[in-house]
Amino acid sequence: MKYIITLLFAYLMLSNLTAQNYSADKDFIFSLSGLTAVHVHNHTGQVTINGTNAQEGKITLTRNLKSASNAALAKAKEIIYLDSMQHEGKLYFFIHSPTHIFKIDENGRGYYQSPWNNWSGNKQERFDVEAEFNITLEIPKAMDLYASTHEKDLYISNISGEVFAKNHHDQVVLTGLRNNLNAHAHHGDIKVEFAANPERSIACRTHHGDIKVSMAPGLSADIKMKSHHGSFFTDFDYQIVATQVSRKEENKTGTKYTIGDGTNVRIGQGGLQMDFRTHHGDVYVTKN
Repeated sequence: MKYIITLLFAYLMLSNLTAQNYSADKDFIFSLSGLTAVHVHNHTGQVTINGTNAQEGKITLTRNLKSASNAALAKAKEIIYLDSMQHEGKLYFFIHSPTHIFKIDENGRGYYQSPWNNWSGNKQERFDVEAEFNITLEIPKAMDLYASTHEKDLYISNISGEVFAKNHHDQVVLTGLRNNLNAHAHHGDIKVEFAANPERSIACRTHHGDIKVSMAPGLSADIKMKSHHGSFFTDFDYQIVATQVSRKEENKTGTKYTIGDGTNVRIGQGGLQMDFRTHHGDVYVTKN
């Protein structure tokens, strides 16, 4: 792994410092030569990503820090910031913080790990600072993208590469997509608009929210849907497809078949695989 950008915000331009609050803005242009994907891992703060025709990337961010302690706030200005690294042809942006340690797993997925491990008896002192990063990113629209935030909204537009989008507390809003999608939320809605229908797969999952997907004309898809408390709505013509056997087991008394749950429908001739799962919400598949 090669660290290529470190933003320490050790400047006074465009900043505002009060007794317990600090805010600073920053923007810069970065090269994406030789890279295949961009990963953005925020924790608290809105993320907005737009695809462009440029060959380089641009990032604009606002860092907000808040603490009841002036000493903790001064320390936070030095050790909580946006950082980045390259790993196996991908560029990762993440928050450098003592409260969320950024790591990359064997599949190239980034994640945050807490330094407070009750099982190991770790007694590390907690850091009394609230940090929020609002990030706006412009990247070449053909690049693959992974974007996540834990709190505040996530917006992605005009990306023709593959997209993975993840949010926990708030909504995921995706527009102008043209390729395969994997979107996750927990408390918020997932709203998607495709400028062109992808060839392989769309998967959207949320626990409390609705899933609203708007597709381009000429859709042919096989849709799997599951909602414990919601309904399915579409303005496409469709037909119900029989639920398939999800598991087959042989035992002494014979063969046991487990039938898959949820609802399966086909639009047009089928082909594109669409998988929508929500616990409390509804699923909408509509025409642009």
